[in-house]
Amino acid sequence: MLIPVEPAKSHQYQELVVNGNLRISKGDGVQGTGILSRDIPRTFPDHPTFASATGIATQALYNVLAAYAEHDPDVGYVQGMAFIVATLLLEMAEEPAFWAFESLMSSSGP
Repeated sequence: MLIPVEPAKSHQYQELVVNGNLRISKGDGVQGTGILSRDIPRTFPDHPTFASATGIATQALYNVLAAYAEHDPDVGYVQGMAFIVATLLLEMAEEPAFWAFESLMSSSGP
């Protein structure tokens, strides 16, 4: 199912991905991002979509989680988020999965 994303939000997501990945690569990540790289391979390791450590879906999972940690630094990344995001990625593309996850995590709900 394709969910349209507003162009302004698309730009915002791309900035979150870049900044989130940059912080993590510098070791300057927000709460919990240090374990993000260890958790990704543990997320549905037997599912063909996420079986490759360098696959597109695995990178999308990393991007969404890094972007969310950048978006909400008070929450950051916590174990368990990867399974929710991976499930979303099985049904939609990377950016719509981010916005769906953001909506689930917001205090106002979906």
